[in-house]
Amino acid sequence: MAKPRRGRKNPSTAGEDGDSEICSRCSPLYFYNAIEELRGKILHNQRLAIKNTPFAPYFDMPRIGGSFARVQCILRRFQMRTASVVVGDDIAIPFTAEEFGIVMGLQHVGQPVDLELKMGSDMVERLFEGKFHNVSRSEIYTKLLEFADKHGEKDVDDFVRLYILLVFNCILFPMSNYSTPRFLLPYVDDLDGISMYAWGDAVYQFLLDELKNHLEGDSGKRYFDGCAIGLMVSKL
Repeated sequence: MAKPRRGRKNPSTAGEDGDSEICSRCSPLYFYNAIEELRGKILHNQRLAIKNTPFAPYFDMPRIGGSFARVQCILRRFQMRTASVVVGDDIAIPFTAEEFGIVMGLQHVGQPVDLELKMGSDMVERLFEGKFHNVSRSEIYTKLLEFADKHGEKDVDDFVRLYILLVFNCILFPMSNYSTPRFLLPYVDDLDGISMYAWGDAVYQFLLDELKNHLEGDSGKRYFDGCAIGLMVSKL
């Protein structure tokens, strides 16, 4: 992996296992560090291409950390039956997809995202040697550095796809093993159509499904999947 500039933390290690209070792989801090490292390298046409995606606002997001204590506080109060956070003895604050989409800056309406989709991906075949089940955070970051100064039309498109993958991997659909959910990969192939989908609903449902597994099941996992930062911002 390329070394970061002097004085800047390597996003491959910052804000993750080094902080014992983090109970989620959702890491806006990793994403922030990666973008700061790329900011001086990317080309103008790459920046413009990112602006044409639903995930452009994340490029300029502020530095945000996570808090294990705050997440655990919400989980203790979360009621799956009503999808709400209970405050006091009987006040239930609904946790809705619409509210979540607004908080995360993602559209609530549009074509549904199929969370069970299992299809091939041209991008994964070309850039990650067909590793559909293990497109990792560090590999995405390494590829972003590789494409940061390439100006060909196809290269710019691939840079944008990698940027979206990093948003998915670090913030919206993080997994406990740092990989990227396979169902997302075919959507990233289609840059022209990616704005048609209700990404707010997809991120919400992915998180809600994981909360159900975490709260009602017996996963035994130390970390839970999904957008923990959105849960914190929505409910605290």
